[in-house]
Amino acid sequence: MFLGFSDRNIFGRSLFPTLPIGETRIFNLMPFDEFGIPFSGWSVARRLGGTYTGNLIEVRRSSDNALSNIGFNSDNELDVATLTGFIGASSGFIRTIYDQTGAGNNFVQTTLANQPRIVNAGVVDTVNGKPSAFFDGVNDVMTVSASTVTYKWLSSPDGFSHHILGILQFGTSSNPNAIYVLIGNLSSSASVGFWYAYDDRAVSGFSDAYRCDVYRGVLTTQAVLNLVNNAITPNKLVSLASVLTNDNTLPGQLRDYGIINGLVKGNLNVNNPTYSTANASNDLQLGASNNIFYLNGYISELMLYKRTAQDFANPVKIIENQKKFYVIT
Repeated sequence: MFLGFSDRNIFGRSLFPTLPIGETRIFNLMPFDEFGIPFSGWSVARRLGGTYTGNLIEVRRSSDNALSNIGFNSDNELDVATLTGFIGASSGFIRTIYDQTGAGNNFVQTTLANQPRIVNAGVVDTVNGKPSAFFDGVNDVMTVSASTVTYKWLSSPDGFSHHILGILQFGTSSNPNAIYVLIGNLSSSASVGFWYAYDDRAVSGFSDAYRCDVYRGVLTTQAVLNLVNNAITPNKLVSLASVLTNDNTLPGQLRDYGIINGLVKGNLNVNNPTYSTANASNDLQLGASNNIFYLNGYISELMLYKRTAQDFANPVKIIENQKKFYVIT
């Protein structure tokens, strides 16, 4: 007879119960294997699913600008030995972060000066002991090209629930006094699209705020603004998630929730009655939104799930998987 395990048993503890003879439950599966393949998924630190056989990143060596693809090792983590063997004493910069779903929606940056760093003078950039891409806050950004249609579902009504799950560090100081975008595809309040960000601008009265904005193409008019003050600790690796449903019948506070290190945060919402049905105004970017509000900090992993209904259980489980791997408490 097999014993059942609750989500709390499986995901809520660092030590798992001893399995009885015959128990076949496999713990610590990769996210894609355990929760299904998302719409898009990128990681510079690990393989996200057992069926993925490609590379994690493409890197450039600063000494001669040579390029090399870097995959994963036998532990399904970034092949650091191959990476450092290629880079040597130089610095390494990321040209491509591969979409591990196989859909080919890769984040790419071909302009050398705008590529995030992964190796600093022979030493791999890490946060909490795991490889992480460093974005300099000046001009580092990566783009999924020709993606205004591909990612319109992030800001246009389609009856789906959208889960955005990232592992990152905002800032390199305790008081950045800036807005840093993790991911976005809008450039102004007249755009169609969204951005997902950290806001610490004293001039606007925000302090360490979680922020998710969805604009609908009408100047200064948002479909959703989810703003939670004093929600994020800067200069520290965090799990940051948004559960967003594009349901025009719901009030703003029910459309979007911020989940930080697994905890649902209260929100201050401003909303208007309709979303746009148009394509996004700009291509999807990582580390900025249409080349504004550049991130100063680190990005390790990002997954975008498209669900058929608003759902809290699945993102919380995925977050626990991420927190365990990245040692986030």
